[in-house]
Parts: sequence; C-alpha cells; structure tokens
Amino acid sequence: MKRFSALLLALLLMFPCVSALADTAADSGYTVKTGVSYDETWGITVANVIYRDGKIFKILIDTVRPEGGLSNKEKFDDYGVKQLSSLGKDWWEQIVSFEDWAQTGDVTALTLDESGHDIDGVTGATIAVSYYVDAVKDALSK
Repeated sequence: MKRFSALLLALLLMFPCVSALADTAADSGYTVKTGVSYDETWGITVANVIYRDGKIFKILIDTVRPEGGLSNKEKFDDYGVKQLSSLGKDWWEQIVSFEDWAQTGDVTALTLDESGHDIDGVTGATIAVSYYVDAVKDALSK
C-alpha cells in the first residue's frame, strides 16, 4: 500500500509539470500533426509535421517494424544502404534530405516511378520515398 501511495503522490506531483510543458508549447505557437503509412515489407512509417504559427516548421519521419526492434533512424549507420546508394549516404542521411525537401516542397506533386523512387531527384534521396510521401500527405490532411 505504501508503494501505491508513493506512486500516486509522484504522479499527482508530476501533473503540474506536464501541464506547464503543454501550455508552453501551445503558447509558443507550435502544433504537431501526425500521419502514418504501412507496408508489409517496410513497416510502419510515421511522419510528424510540426507547425509554428500555422506554417510548417519541421518534418520528422521514421519507420518501425511491427515486430519491434530499432527504428530506421535508430539504426543510424548500421542500416546498410550507404554501400548501395549512388549518393554514398545511409538511410538516415537520405531521410533527413527528404524531410528538408518536404518542408518546402510539394509532396503532392512529387513524381515517383512504379517502385516509389523520386524520378526527378529533387528530394536528395535515392531510397524509395512513396511511404514517406503517404505519411506526410496523411499528416497534412488532418
């Protein structure tokens, strides 16, 4: 019973801190919209579109496998795409390029081939980006 009481007290003391953080974010003009896409081979892609004062401030994308484990970004240089990429960049480097492009580019007008690759090379990524595009479009539609 002591443990439960201590846990309850700790949670009650934490609520004002969490509330203060939420108020700070809301007061500073930041909002987040999250979109997802799913593919049986690649997993669950999540795109967070962060707005500041109603304009896109940052886009963050990552992919996780339904069975768990590290996300693609958490794998960092162990993902293994660098050796296959004509850009010499691993997955996380290419997704950062795509995120940067998507912040100002029009993901709805991006031209992809049948395998989901950027035909015009405007995103700075040689990886298939169709699932990332779908997740960003899902976030933008909310």
